[in-house]
Amino acid sequence: MAWHFVAPMRCRMVSLEVRDGQTVEEGQILAVFEDCRGLMMQTIIKSPCKGRFKLHDVQPGQNIDAGSRIFGVE
Repeated sequence: MAWHFVAPMRCRMVSLEVRDGQTVEEGQILAVFEDCRGLMMQTIIKSPCKGRFKLHDVQPGQNIDAGSRIFGVE
């Protein structure tokens, strides 16, 4: 099963909790994002399945446009 996380709105990656290529478990925290609209609301993204984490061209602290593919679990 391949799963990819796509930004639903403009946001900023606050932290990345795993590294590219790492094996992750279902329910493991992958990253924390913050709303870019000034609300300072954080969202924790967890892995929906066991697999290998694949980071796309995004780094912590970077602003991300809505619709951008950020990372996946394969």
